[in-house]
Amino acid sequence: MKLKEEAISTQLENLLTNAMIAKFKDQGHNVTGKGIASIKTVVKEKANGLIIEISGEDYMGKQDSGLPAGTKPDLAGLERWVLQRGIASDMKSAKRIAFYIGRNMERIGMHSRNNKIDLTKRGFISTSIETSAPKINELLFKMFDKNFDLLVKNLTTNNEKLIIEL
Repeated sequence: MKLKEEAISTQLENLLTNAMIAKFKDQGHNVTGKGIASIKTVVKEKANGLIIEISGEDYMGKQDSGLPAGTKPDLAGLERWVLQRGIASDMKSAKRIAFYIGRNMERIGMHSRNNKIDLTKRGFISTSIETSAPKINELLFKMFDKNFDLLVKNLTTNNEKLIIEL
């Protein structure tokens, strides 16, 4: 029996994608739009149930969870970020600024402010899922309810055929 309902799956995919995009923007991560354009949610049907797959640019996971202290950040990526943010106007100053930001990130972790971790910049994926949970549950129950009705109808039809054949 087919478990996935296309219309409901599309609603669920749009709900999660839009929630993550909104939270990503709220946290101030959107510099180039590349990360936002990469956020995708896909509902897939597998033999043992449904899978909700969330994907995006490689760095999105680091934006979501941050980097722990002691982890060296990608300096080339930081240099690009510094230039894109307009913090530096030339590559020489971008390299210098990126070096100091990277050193600070390595010392106390990513998403820090005043030598403390800034948790408001983390968790755009989990926060989006948690705040969307009631609507997610509603859509999943709709999908399962439709499929349960279909299963009962199929069983009833098969039983009627069985009765007639006897």
